[in-house]
Amino acid sequence: MKGAPPFLTLIAKIPGCIIPIMTFLWLTLLVAQINPGFEFLLMPRTAQEALPHQYGTLALAGNPAGLATSSNGLLVSHHLWFLDSYTSVVGGKRGPWGFLLTYYNFGTFEFQDETPDDAGGPTFTPYAVELRIARGFSVDPETDAGLSVSFFHEKILDREFTQGYIGAGLIYRPRRAPGLSLAISVDALGLKKRVQQSEIRMPIRFLGDLTYQWRAWEITMVGIRIFGYQEPRVQALVRLLYHAPYGLTPWFLYASGRDLVPWQVGMTYQHKALSLDIGMSPSRYQLDSVYRVTLRIER
Repeated sequence: MKGAPPFLTLIAKIPGCIIPIMTFLWLTLLVAQINPGFEFLLMPRTAQEALPHQYGTLALAGNPAGLATSSNGLLVSHHLWFLDSYTSVVGGKRGPWGFLLTYYNFGTFEFQDETPDDAGGPTFTPYAVELRIARGFSVDPETDAGLSVSFFHEKILDREFTQGYIGAGLIYRPRRAPGLSLAISVDALGLKKRVQQSEIRMPIRFLGDLTYQWRAWEITMVGIRIFGYQEPRVQALVRLLYHAPYGLTPWFLYASGRDLVPWQVGMTYQHKALSLDIGMSPSRYQLDSVYRVTLRIER
């Protein structure tokens, strides 16, 4: 484009598929500010936190665009959280399709009404179940996209709530820059939750991911924008990963804006199709540390 302004020359070099996909994702972000999802869905579901650029079974808990491969796999994960709460996850991938079933247990509580009983009242366990169905699409050799639909059911004492929500994502790996990938995703885009006579606007996440791999090293920087019933929050995440010999891959992660568990360290051991991820987040304020274990099989 001789004589054209520089910004028009740059736009001309962008693959034609990027513009409509980016437009779709930005529209979903605008809708997300009106109809966000649920707070606890922001917790990582896997030991190696699923980031937007990742492919394979980890994409079941992250960006659905990462399902755009021909591989098949299974994922099982368990996550110990604060105050005896935990998350259990099982998922599967067959070609570009995948599912993820997540059970959230929020611990056991004692029920007390307006006339407290010193001897103690009956106990109850709030819980939630989420089923995600996702599909990845290979747009061109450099670009993959994905969509997910999730169904959620929550029960707290005698109150139950059921809702659905969606997610979307994009991964771009330019051929001219080997080792570089750009990814964006919108997670837990859902409707408002009504509690009695009020509406609660629970937060969703919009993620932008820049990853570069050089030899055995991989560095990822993620910007996370969270919208919800409180003021919008921003998190900046940095992860350093090293592909060591003998199938070992240690990683180190820091996330600003996560007041309780900003640090995460972990190790992956891979032998042929089997991968075992173990992660730990030391907590602050004298709370227990957070532990996650994930087993993945992928062919």
